[in-house]
Amino acid sequence: KDPGFTTKSRKALRRITLSVLSALVVKPSQTPSAKSAAHLRNLRETKIPVDLLEIHLTGKMHPFMKLLISLLCKSTLLFLLVSLQTTLCAQKAPRFTKTPVGDSGASLYLPGAPTDQTVSYSPDSSKVYTIETIDSSQGADYHFGAIVVSLNNVDLKDIEETMLVQYMDYLKEMFGVKEAAGYGKGHTLSTHPTAKGVLDYWLDSSGTHWKVKGWAAESTIFVLFIYGPEDFPNVNVAEVFFNGARFAGD
Repeated sequence: KDPGFTTKSRKALRRITLSVLSALVVKPSQTPSAKSAAHLRNLRETKIPVDLLEIHLTGKMHPFMKLLISLLCKSTLLFLLVSLQTTLCAQKAPRFTKTPVGDSGASLYLPGAPTDQTVSYSPDSSKVYTIETIDSSQGADYHFGAIVVSLNNVDLKDIEETMLVQYMDYLKEMFGVKEAAGYGKGHTLSTHPTAKGVLDYWLDSSGTHWKVKGWAAESTIFVLFIYGPEDFPNVNVAEVFFNGARFAGD
């Protein structure tokens, strides 16, 4: 029983199958009887209703083979549609470019050119860089961005995660976050073994979904984020972005 066929389709197929079995008793080298010939005429005049595609086969092929090919064509069509959808999804990955973060010596990989970059100073004279771009490859606008802090006379050795959590707590207040999944710690960066990473998921007061990942090493803090109307759907693209932080010298 093929769930892709309607009840009407299944009844037609049963009728055709019985006709085919009756017709098969006639050898090709013999002259068919009137009854067998009638069965064959019925086969030629009967159309198989297929929900996705009405297949019309012509030629001298045996009617039973036509039926089998019709069923095969339907399965092949479904396979091709799924393959096409998978291919189109794979083609939605944006092109990443390595983007320097001001004059900090750090850089990150962004999906496209940055649309906004700023630099400011904190009260302790640390430099704070912000960089952001918008990507629409997934069918909606998603913001990719980063806040990079070049700390003044601060060494983060052994306190990387503590400083990240404190700074990300501060950002949650600034961004009006009302729900958070909770910090996931213990992340590492292959291009900078001393870096420590922290991951979290946020929902702000306007209903915007955030995925945020922070990195800290030596005297630099990265906070990378993606936010949009829903969780960003392409996991591979998100991983390239979040693991694309490059500290000075990398």
